[in-house]
Amino acid sequence: MAEEIKRFIYVDSTGTVSYREVLNATQTDRYLQGYDLSGGVRTFLLARILEHDPADPEARVEHFKTQALSPVPLPQLGGAIEVCFTGFKAADKERLQQHAQNRGMFLRDAVAYGLHVLCYGYNAGPAKMEKARKLGVLILSEPQFLKFSETGEVPVEA
Repeated sequence: MAEEIKRFIYVDSTGTVSYREVLNATQTDRYLQGYDLSGGVRTFLLARILEHDPADPEARVEHFKTQALSPVPLPQLGGAIEVCFTGFKAADKERLQQHAQNRGMFLRDAVAYGLHVLCYGYNAGPAKMEKARKLGVLILSEPQFLKFSETGEVPVEA
């Protein structure tokens, strides 16, 4: 059975317009996440998707590059964000947990239903990452998590 590839035109927070192909996508009410065929697991803000399944991706990207695109407001984090940290050295994990708690986030030790964010380090296990992806949890690198915790924005690049 062939796996579904989502294809779309995307504008990131810097205003860069690009064509994306994402395999194994999961979606929440705010984000689409999956394996970006240009390399790596990525998280996209749904409000920044300009067009789905473009017939001529190159032409459509060029079209959107000529448009004066309105800034997309960042989603409000609201409520309690549950976050789990995995694959970090103890000192780094403590620092990140303190950062999260200072922003009103709840810490979790495992990936389970209700978790919002899995922040991964250099030694993260693939099974935990895959479970999080299947549950629709945002999977963020440390730099992505820090930006997300400050702004609500999930940068495309780690």
